[in-house]
Amino acid sequence: MSGFGGRIVSVNGYRLDMEPERYLLYIDHMDVPGMIGNVGSVLGKGKINIGSMYVGRETIGGKAVMVLTVDKPVPEAIRSDILRINDLNDVQFAEINIEESVD
Repeated sequence: MSGFGGRIVSVNGYRLDMEPERYLLYIDHMDVPGMIGNVGSVLGKGKINIGSMYVGRETIGGKAVMVLTVDKPVPEAIRSDILRINDLNDVQFAEINIEESVD
């Protein structure tokens, strides 16, 4: 049943509530219109599918984070393209070992 098991509830002081998946993309940015669309466009051009998205911000127009689960590793070239987006500060990719339970 979804919602049980391990959860990520905070990232760098931002409150989130997400189920961890194998491939994660962390994006530190400013809270400006179009940011989610710009990131999604770069990933789409790179054939990277987004499984889920979690966002948090300090204040309207202030610092914000976006954590995406993606279906496969994000190559350095695509991360570099994401970093070229205005008002974006950092992009980090993580691959975590998730043990799947067998019922």
